[in-house]
Amino acid sequence: MRQLLFDEIGQTDIKKIKHYLNKHAELSPLGGIYWVNLPEGLWDETQKAHTTCQPFYFAIEVGGNYVRIELLIRSRQKLHCECIKYANSDQRNFILEFADNLLSTLKIRT
Repeated sequence: MRQLLFDEIGQTDIKKIKHYLNKHAELSPLGGIYWVNLPEGLWDETQKAHTTCQPFYFAIEVGGNYVRIELLIRSRQKLHCECIKYANSDQRNFILEFADNLLSTLKIRT
């Protein structure tokens, strides 16, 4: 899995990250996993055409001392489809900016 990993994060910072994600993402039914919607303007042609697979998101896992941000763009409707794929450059930039904003806003040292 292609992902960003930030580890060795203290408990105080993990709590701040969870609080931030509760406001800027959606807590999934799976504990510790958050979903961040990918803006429609960043969907590629296949994703735009697959109306039954929309909306799309990327996942963030918050563990005891780490945050993992997937670079896989997922569908809320299906597990397997050609529209579910690794982020293209624009989508990847969005994910990186989200991660940068999270870390800088909360002043998390990594």
